[in-house]
Parts: sequence; C-alpha cells; structure tokens
Amino acid sequence: MTETVPKTITLPGAAAWLAQQKLRVAAYCRTADDETALEAQQSYYAGMIATNPNWTLAGIFADTGSQRAKRPEFQKLLRKCRQQKVDLILVRSASRFCRNLANLWKNLKTLRELGVTVVFETENISSANPDSDTLQMLLHIFAESECRNITRNSIHKPHIWPANQKTIQERRKRA
Repeated sequence: MTETVPKTITLPGAAAWLAQQKLRVAAYCRTADDETALEAQQSYYAGMIATNPNWTLAGIFADTGSQRAKRPEFQKLLRKCRQQKVDLILVRSASRFCRNLANLWKNLKTLRELGVTVVFETENISSANPDSDTLQMLLHIFAESECRNITRNSIHKPHIWPANQKTIQERRKRA
C-alpha cells in the first residue's frame, strides 16, 4: 500500500504558520519490522517536504523495531537538531516518536530548548502550541496502554497471531 502525498500541506492549529516559513524540515519514521511500510513513510514525507517551496529537506530518519533499543537514526536526528540544522520534525504519531512518556517529555523539552518544533500528524498536534502539552501527555498514555495490551495479547493469546507463536515461545524460554 503506497501512501499518496497530499496536494496541500495542512498542519495543526498553531503550527499552520509553519507551512509558510522557510524551514529546514526533517521527518522521523519508525515501524516494528516492516520495511515496506518504512519505505512508504519515507517516500510520503520526502514528497510532502518537496512539495513545499519554503521547506528544505534536512533529512529523513528511519528506524525499525530491530533497532528499537538504540534507535540510531533517532539519535542522528537529535544530533542534527543540536547542530541547529533542523527547524521542524514531522512524525506520523507520538507513539512512533517515543514509546514512553518520560522519553517523550525529555526529548520534547530538549527540542523546544533548541527551537525545534515537532508535529505529530496522526494526533494533529504540534509542540509549537504550549496548550498541546496536556493533550500530548494523554494521547501518549493511551498509546502506551495500547502497546502494552497488544504485547499482552500476543504473549497470552498466541493463537490470535500464529506467525508470532515461535517468537513468543522463544521469549518464554529466555524468561
């Protein structure tokens, strides 16, 4: 399934002005282990950034689930932000950006201090809007809960996802 690039760029509320600014824009993509989905996200964001004449591509950073612990591309993105080479980061959703609330807050705080705005497309929120902090927190709590439920269901009900059965059995042996 290939995502199509929107003809117009719409950013949430307080971030709508960002589409009109000269900015260095990066995207962060992450999937569990699906290379096809990762490529689709990268293509989507490359196209979105290219269609805005005010934006310059600062990079597309993509990690897979197999890199979850260290997330090397996410670390590269943060380094580039510290070097003042990124103004705006586009992310599909908060759950793709950080898996837990503590890391989300830490990273958003760091990026705010560096003057970098993060836009979470699915949630339609932007770190440029200070009123979005509570909403980001609530949405991330829901995302964490959903992730735990998916993990719990895949471990306790392996018949639901038979392809995962071998992996689940291996995890149980290691535990």
